[in-house]
Formats: sequence, structure tokens, C-alpha cells
Amino acid sequence: MEEFFVLILSMLLVVALIPFYLWKRRQDSRSQDEQQQQERQVPRGETVVRATGTRRMRRRPAAGASSSRNVAATVEDAGDESDGEGVDGAYSEAKASKKEKKRQEREAQRQAEEAARESRLTKQDRYADMRRKKDEEREAKERMLEEEAKARQVKEEEAAALEFDKWKGEFSVDAEGSTGNDLQDGSQDLLSDFVEYIKKHKCLPLEDLAAEFKLRTQECINRITSLESMGRLSGVMDDRGKYIYISQEEMKAVADYIKRHGRVSISHLASKSNQFIDLEPKAQFVEEISNAEELAMYKREENDMKQSMRRQRNAVILHGKIPAATTLSFSSPHFLVEKKKKSFFPCKKLGNESKSRDGDSLASGNAISRCITIYPFHVCHGQTDDYTDPAAPPPGLDECNGIFLTYTFTSREKEYPKVKNASAQAWAFKSLATITNTGKDELKGWQMFVGFQHKEILVSASGAIIVDGDDFPAEVGNGTIFAGNPQTDLKTAIETAGDFTQISAQIEITGSVFGIKPPGVPMPKNIKLVNDGYKCPKATLKGNNPNVLMVICFFFSNMKVA
Repeated sequence: MEEFFVLILSMLLVVALIPFYLWKRRQDSRSQDEQQQQERQVPRGETVVRATGTRRMRRRPAAGASSSRNVAATVEDAGDESDGEGVDGAYSEAKASKKEKKRQEREAQRQAEEAARESRLTKQDRYADMRRKKDEEREAKERMLEEEAKARQVKEEEAAALEFDKWKGEFSVDAEGSTGNDLQDGSQDLLSDFVEYIKKHKCLPLEDLAAEFKLRTQECINRITSLESMGRLSGVMDDRGKYIYISQEEMKAVADYIKRHGRVSISHLASKSNQFIDLEPKAQFVEEISNAEELAMYKREENDMKQSMRRQRNAVILHGKIPAATTLSFSSPHFLVEKKKKSFFPCKKLGNESKSRDGDSLASGNAISRCITIYPFHVCHGQTDDYTDPAAPPPGLDECNGIFLTYTFTSREKEYPKVKNASAQAWAFKSLATITNTGKDELKGWQMFVGFQHKEILVSASGAIIVDGDDFPAEVGNGTIFAGNPQTDLKTAIETAGDFTQISAQIEITGSVFGIKPPGVPMPKNIKLVNDGYKCPKATLKGNNPNVLMVICFFFSNMKVA
């Protein structure tokens, strides 16, 4: 029994010692691992045990353990710092490389912008120099033409003065028994009639005036010029062959109006000039006949009268009853007087012999019927100074609020040499390009691109110059850019009160084109405005009209300029 009890106690003791053994073994293995790690990290020096200071010897293991732990922590921190520094260095290098790349890109972009700006400035300087040279050449040509005009005017005045001295003898009176004094008096009367005729008609074609006095048109112009230099006439002669008489009082009224108001537009002055200048002929020169039958009767009687006078004159001359000098001629002042009498009095019968107011015998024979003769008169209404109709706006302009561009193909003719190959045949063409500012901003230095595509050769372009600087004739088969000359800027309608001459410009183009025969139309592929900041869509034809190309361009302030 006791042995069994001892065995149980032994077994309990063994079981109790097993955990203690395991714990001890774990502690020993841990201490060995720490020692090996310390030996690997920091080599330990030889420990010298001194005899003195037992207390120091007792504290040395604890200090060594703490120092080893500090050294291990320091080494670990150093390792962590070295690892962190490696990661930070790689990140810094990547960031620096990225910054350097961005800097290089910005530098390249800046250099490209500077190059583009220098190119644009160089092009603008070249264009300015070219325009300045063109202006100088034009001014020199204008001065030369002005000098030639002055010299020619002096010669014409001298010739007119000499011709005026002989003028009195050009209108002769073929009347029996007339003397030199009678001829001189008749010439003076005819001169007065010439002046009065112009003054009373106010505005009349030179051809009608020449036909009235049996003169050539150039002779009438010379007479009017001479009378103006003498101060007996004052007026203007337009390019349509009309002379408009303006009295000194009317001119003074217009001048006083300009002095009172200072700056006056041409359109406003033209409207006001209608109040100052009376261009209607005098009342005694205008006869109204409302009855058509009466007018037809007057015309028949007048024709009968002319035929009767012609037969009577021929019969008298052939039979020798009176000399031919007594017959009426259109150069006779008496005939002019009688003609005026015919014009203003009703029909009357003359006897066998009719006498003029001077008592000279004019005709002899049967009774002659003289009737009222109706002469056409041309009435001029108020016109502007240049006497041209105002330019009509291009079609489609009413719906535009930007820069309106049009290109209109007007005409063409086949040129020499005429060949059978249609693609080699040359055609002379004419076109009209317009640019109109209908926006709210002034357009400075406008430039219009026309995309020619049919081997065009330009011969002239009035109202513009070629930006590339080519002289005429210029090959523009790949398109060209026109710049305004002399009208380089287009103002707005707001600041010009809608003056169409200041807000628009026209380019009259003349040249040659190849390979397009009728009914084909050699139109450009596109037109657009190339000024900075403007954007234009694709140009389109106007409706079903293949001869008109149009486009509207708009200004965008946020557009990048190359």
C-alpha cells in the first residue's frame, strides 16, 4: 500500500517537473538566440575583470545588456533610415525627371511660339514695306499724272482761248444783204441763246445740246469750258455725258451750309443739296399736252410743214427765184428764233412771204403751217457729288451679323489661241469679291483668302493687293490672299451711320482660267477671312445660283493665335 502511494507521488512529481523543464529550456534557448544576435550585430570586446569594485562588477552585466539593446536599436534604426533613404531617393529622381521633362516641353513650346511670333512679325513687316512701296509708287504716279494734267490743261486753255476767238464766225447767217456787223450781232445773239438754253434747262445731255445747235459734242464741251473760264457759266460735267448748271447763289448756299455744320457726310449733303439746288427746267420750257390725238395732230402737221418747206426751198433754188443765201439753215440765228416761236405759240398760217423780226425775207411760196413742236427735256433729280448710284448690298447681307464674304463670277470670253483641246483652252474671266463688316467691331487690316483651283492667272485686282507680293500677272492656281488697298480697314455701321462705302470693300478681279468651258463655272473651292481671331465655316453657293459663293465669319476672343 505504501509502495503504491509512493509511486503515485513520484508520478505526480514527474508530471510537475515536466512544465518546469520545458520553461527552463525555452528560457535558455531565448537567451542563446539574443546572445548570438548581439554577437552578429556588434562584436563584443574582451571583458577584463578587475579586482576592485565588486559593485561595479555586479552592475556590468545589466549595463552590457542595456547597451547591447541600445546598439541593436540604433543599428535597426539605421537600417530603417537607409531603406527609407533609398526609397526617397528613387522617388525624388522620378519627380526631378518629370519636372525636367515638363520644363523642356515648356521651353520647346515657348521657342515655337517665339518662332511663330517672329514669322508673323516678319510677314507683317514685309507686307507693310510692300504696301509702303506701293503707296510711294502710286503717289509718284499720281504726281506725274497731275503734272501732265496741269500741262495739258494749260494747253487746252490756250487752244480754247484761240478757238473761242474764232467761235463767233462759226455760226453764220445766210441772208441776202447781210453785212459783217449783222453776222457779229447774230453770233452774239447765238452765244446768248447758247448760255440761256443751258441755264433754263439746268441739266441736259451734251448730245442733245450739240444736236440743238448743230455742233459736235466735243465742240460743245470746249464751248462750255470756255464760258466757264469767262465766268458766264458755272456747273459740273459728269461722266455720263450730262452738264448740270449750278448758279453762283446755289453754290454759295451749299458752301454756307457746310461752313455752318462743319463735318457733313456725303449722303447727308446730297440730300440737303436737293433743297439748295433746283435741277428742274424752267416752266416756259415745259409744255404739257394731255390730249393724245392733239399731240399726234401736231406731229403730223409739223412733218407736213417740214416737207412743204423742203419742197418750197428746192423749187425756189432750182428755178432761181431767190439766191440760195436766203434759204433757212440750222446755222441761222433767225431760224433759231423762228424755231423758238414755233415751240411756244399755237399753229398759225403764214402768207406767201414770211418775215423775221429783223424784216428779212425767209421764204416765198404757198402758205406754210407752223405748229407747236414738242422737244424732249431731261430732268435731273438730286444726286450725290460723284453722280453714281449708291452701291446695293450683296444678297443675303440682311441676315448677317459678322464679316460677310462673297465671290461672284460675272463673265468670261474665249482667248487666243483657240485650240480644240478643252483642257488647254484659255478663257478671260471677270469676278467680283466683296467683304462687308456687319458686326459691332471694326475690322483692322482685312485679309481675304480665295481658293482658286483652275490654274488661274490674275491680270488685275482693283481694290486689293496680293499679300504674297507677286506682281501681275500672277499664278494663283493654289489660292491666294488679298489685302485691302487703299481701304485696309472696315468700320462698323454704327460709327458710320450705315455708310456702305466705309463698311465694305470690293475686289474687281480680271484674269485667265484654263480647262472649264461653258456651262461649267470656274468657281474657287473656298473663301474665308484669315485675320487672327476669326473663324469661318465652309463657303456655300447661294441657292441654285452656281455663280455666287458666300460665307459669314465670326470673331472669337478666346481663340489661340498661332
